[in-house]
Amino acid sequence: MKEYKSIKVSPQEEVDTIELYQSFGWVIEDSREVYCQGYIMIDRTVANESGVKTQRVTNYVTLRFARDNTMPNYYELKKYEDEYFAEPLRKQANKLFGSKTMMTIATILAIVSIIFCVLSFSAGNVGFGMLSLIVLAVCIGLWTAFIVTRNKRGKVIEHNRRIFEEKAQRRVEIIARCRELLDESHC
Repeated sequence: MKEYKSIKVSPQEEVDTIELYQSFGWVIEDSREVYCQGYIMIDRTVANESGVKTQRVTNYVTLRFARDNTMPNYYELKKYEDEYFAEPLRKQANKLFGSKTMMTIATILAIVSIIFCVLSFSAGNVGFGMLSLIVLAVCIGLWTAFIVTRNKRGKVIEHNRRIFEEKAQRRVEIIARCRELLDESHC
């Protein structure tokens, strides 16, 4: 008995998708490009023709696969296929968060606070000197929070990268094992 599966892919993904599904024992039965008419407005004075010109544009390709569920190693191939497609392989964002602008302002403010603090204490203005010390302490706190956040985010990024690589490697292993199973069944 046969089972069937239809999927839609972009024309650029057609060949890779067919090869992938063949690794799980699927056989391509039909491939159809689905078109629609797109309308492009053009300037009549430049083109010397009507204002509307049609252009045929490919939207997607529909692939229809079949697989015999009595084929050798069917259940093992199906198990590997289910594992392969169980969770999408997504690469996480690798951007470290933190406002560089805010940290630049905090740095400038800290430098200015140090200068005012030194000038205020040397001039005998303790109140203004204390205010400068408080602003400096806030800047140091902001810098500390920024560095801690960056370090934590860096660890998360590294963890996500390892998980992505492990999943990608597992997918390679699954495809290799499925191809072995298919080769065994053809011997």
